[in-house]
Amino acid sequence: MAERNIFIHLVQVQNGVHAIPDIPTSMDVGDFVTYFSSDGIATVIFDFNGSPFSGSSDLLVSGERRKIVNAGKFFCKCFIKPDGQPAIGWSDQETPQSGGDHDVRP
Repeated sequence: MAERNIFIHLVQVQNGVHAIPDIPTSMDVGDFVTYFSSDGIATVIFDFNGSPFSGSSDLLVSGERRKIVNAGKFFCKCFIKPDGQPAIGWSDQETPQSGGDHDVRP
């Protein structure tokens, strides 16, 4: 069991600014995960193929700690809301890089 702190950064790339998470290459069931961003309030949403976490919500906010309970590959959408600005993040057409895969081993 490990503590995983996943930082989400605003990154300027060729087609705009993206909210890109530093996701470990693999995680295990039983690990605890907390998402952070120094660029604003981070939000992470799992909705394509479920969530690696327990609970009734597939939405996590900066500083919220969750235990991984499901194995598999899970895609998340990431957003960051800088102070006084609209949220920057995932869009299927404009910013699909704002997110990433969580590869969770049993």
